[in-house]
Amino acid sequence: MISEKRYRVYNIIALVCATWFLVAGWMWYLYINIIFVFPFAIAGFFLWRKGRGAEKKLLNKIVGWMLWAGLVSSAGFLIAITWKN
Repeated sequence: MISEKRYRVYNIIALVCATWFLVAGWMWYLYINIIFVFPFAIAGFFLWRKGRGAEKKLLNKIVGWMLWAGLVSSAGFLIAITWKN
């Protein structure tokens, strides 16, 4: 059984990864985000999945919504750049 402290650590590291994904996910210039952003998004997703067993789920929900917002903003910027060119 995984302790509550370990779930919290997973969620905090996932929060850092999700923040980076949300802040830098729009950088599609020369596909920089594929190299520097998406690995953090993938790691954050898997850590978020591991942290879902926590009893206090507020942090886990925040991380999930931040990952979702990063994905939407990144895809939106990709569509806007593709449409413009």
